[in-house]
Amino acid sequence: MRLTFCIFAAILIIANTGLSSDEKHFTGNPKIDLFGSENLVSISDSAFTQSIQNDIFGNKKSPFIAGGLSLLIPGAGQIYTKSYIKAGIFLAVEAAAWIYSSSYTKKGDDQTKLFQNFADERYSVKPIWDTNEPDRYRTRWDVIRYYEWSYSNRKNINPNFDDTKLPPSAIISNDESLPPWERVNWGNLNDLERLIGKWYSHTLPKHGDQQYYELIGKYQQFNQGWFDANNPNYTYGLPLSETLKKYSEMRGIANDYYYKAKSAMTVVVVNHVISAVDAYFTARSYNKNLKVEARLENQETPFGEIPVVYATIKVKF
Repeated sequence: MRLTFCIFAAILIIANTGLSSDEKHFTGNPKIDLFGSENLVSISDSAFTQSIQNDIFGNKKSPFIAGGLSLLIPGAGQIYTKSYIKAGIFLAVEAAAWIYSSSYTKKGDDQTKLFQNFADERYSVKPIWDTNEPDRYRTRWDVIRYYEWSYSNRKNINPNFDDTKLPPSAIISNDESLPPWERVNWGNLNDLERLIGKWYSHTLPKHGDQQYYELIGKYQQFNQGWFDANNPNYTYGLPLSETLKKYSEMRGIANDYYYKAKSAMTVVVVNHVISAVDAYFTARSYNKNLKVEARLENQETPFGEIPVVYATIKVKF
């Protein structure tokens, strides 16, 4: 494509020097009328051509601007370089990835609430190793049940347990109407876990912490906290509580949802990077296919010589 533009610059606003306001007239030569012949500034061809290319016509595209736009919003740099089909593809991928991630994040959150409520649900079943325990507020996974069994079996778990270092009781309230986690001193509980050692490899975080719900469904150490743990002589390697297995499956579903959401966010990041790189090279390719030539010449007119810009734009498709 070849386009030729002729731009006439003729602004006649300056009167001859020494004339009164009602005697003003013009020569018709804008170089003299506008600037005065002694003040006319010449413009180099290269500088003028560059100005036409970059400032007046604005057809060249900056690869860095294109890349930066797409790094922020995939497809924006492609719109800037007029690659509209690719822009639509990058925008569509971005939107789909965000929708997918949001959907599975919500599913993960809902499933997390489900298994956490399952563990915390009140469930009045006495432990088989202490059927004479007074009635109290019990839950499916019960920290008091876990603590009392651990305390009673400390020497079975670790024959070298030193009773002289035994911490104070972790039960700090006798109000049996309170949820079990409100009746426990977590520091004393954790001290006991550390002293037992052996396959007691973790200390239980406070109730409500994400790791609290993670650990009680992951390690055999916490098996005896479940309401259906019916072996008072339980030790490492014996069959786990069926409820613990069910709970672990529920947690696994939530983790799977979060994994899918995380994978979608990885797609978002990759989409930003690929779009930015593509926009950068698309801008460079665009500029290679665009050629702007311009020259400044004086044109004779009935009013004298007038500067005329001749510009040619060539675009390869």
